[in-house]
Amino acid sequence: MRRLMIAAALVTAWAGLGRADDPALLGRPGMEQIYVWLNYESWSEGLALIRAGVHETDPQMVIRLLACIAKKGDHAVIVGRPSLAAKTILVIDGAHKGCRGFVTDEDLGM
Repeated sequence: MRRLMIAAALVTAWAGLGRADDPALLGRPGMEQIYVWLNYESWSEGLALIRAGVHETDPQMVIRLLACIAKKGDHAVIVGRPSLAAKTILVIDGAHKGCRGFVTDEDLGM
């Protein structure tokens, strides 16, 4: 009986979270472009380059780390294993349909 109650609680909690394959709206206030990074490592490296000001003197060093630049309002599904504050996504509409990469949760209007 105890196992049944635990299983029921887990199913109820999971249902409240939403499914990972439900479309998410891309965008955050004040930004029209969403930077979709190749992966976590590219995101981390890109942020280091931006903090160092490299994006102003040699933007190609940062651009090469991007999978695409999606538009605010495009939709994506979460693919792979989601982490606490970031997701691997697949853009499902817009000019960059099919683009797969890494975004932080701030870029998902879930």
